[in-house]
Amino acid sequence: MLTVLNLSGYVGIQFAAGWLALLFGRRTTALSVSTGITTGCLLAIALYLAGVEIGGINIGLIALLVNLALVFGLGRLGRGTAPHTPIARTPAGHRAPTSSAQPAQHTTVNP
Repeated sequence: MLTVLNLSGYVGIQFAAGWLALLFGRRTTALSVSTGITTGCLLAIALYLAGVEIGGINIGLIALLVNLALVFGLGRLGRGTAPHTPIARTPAGHRAPTSSAQPAQHTTVNP
């Protein structure tokens, strides 16, 4: 049972790259996030099945580092040149500016 819990931890931590990309790296693409998560999961499983131990470091962490390198590396190569404000840096209560944002038009309806 402990083996299954370890393996699920190794694979589950790979989704942290998606959360970090959402919060801090708006230049990432869906392809880079999915490629990173898939590669991280496969690497974690491969290292687990091979019985690799690297100085007592959790193999899920090693796979996560590869995952993050792919997510943010491929995201830099992605299309688009418009800078985006990451969600984590947006002041509370304000929306991040987007290139396609239209000014809000308020209409008053009289009963």
